Amino acid sequence: MRSRHLALLSLLLLVGCGGGPILDETMTMDVQPQPLVRGLRAVVTVDAPLDAVEVIGRVKVMGSPEAIFRKDEAHKRWYFSGMIPFSPWVTPGTYRLRVTVKLPEGRSRYVETQVGLK
Repeated sequence: MRSRHLALLSLLLLVGCGGGPILDETMTMDVQPQPLVRGLRAVVTVDAPLDAVEVIGRVKVMGSPEAIFRKDEAHKRWYFSGMIPFSPWVTPGTYRLRVTVKLPEGRSRYVETQVGLK
């Protein structure tokens, strides 16, 4: 019976250590303007490695679309530029923005920050 519990515990630990992205505190993110304003263009930059396979951002709200970043080799950064729409579903407040970086090898990494929206 005890060995069965040990096996189950080991399995749960392995599943819990899955392949989700890892917080990377060495990456930085810049969001302009601050706070964000509905109807105005916003630019988000991340100093993710230039050899990343993809860089995707998402506001941590249900139904949020993906923001696909582009590489800016001259400035050694990735960026996304877009307008925050006026909509009854986009309300002023504070939101958490997460940018996930998929690397050629190893686990994905992410950086996140809070942004205000007027």
